[in-house]
Amino acid sequence: MGYVKNGVMELNPHGKIVSDQWEWLHRQYDYLILDAFVVMPNHFHAILVVGNGRDRSPHPTDRSPHPTDRSPHPTDRSPHPTDRSPHPKIKPVPQLIGAFKTTSSKLIRQSGFTDFRWQKSYYDRIVSDERALINYQQYIKTNPMRWASDP
Repeated sequence: MGYVKNGVMELNPHGKIVSDQWEWLHRQYDYLILDAFVVMPNHFHAILVVGNGRDRSPHPTDRSPHPTDRSPHPTDRSPHPTDRSPHPKIKPVPQLIGAFKTTSSKLIRQSGFTDFRWQKSYYDRIVSDERALINYQQYIKTNPMRWASDP
């Protein structure tokens, strides 16, 4: 999905698709807040905040820098007159990750990488407190810098 050069992740077209589809998830399901994320050459790290569908105020950690060459995207999800429902049905995290994997895989295959596959499972954790959140954000932000020493 790209390569790491001097501790910075450089996305190839497939990595760009992954990044774009992660952001699509946020646009598709407006109760989601995307925190730190990074596309790596052979994997992806992200923090996903699932709101309750009613409070669309920004989460205090929305200002986390994305460790790619892209700038952070504003996440002010104020109600908009065209919103479909004031109380959307919240999808379970496995369905959200499934939507991300399905759409990104389809687009990557259509771009010519016909053998692309995500691994079937994924690793997730519930972030227990602010300190843990900061640690995860830092891990994601610095992941490209550790790439050369990653076994």
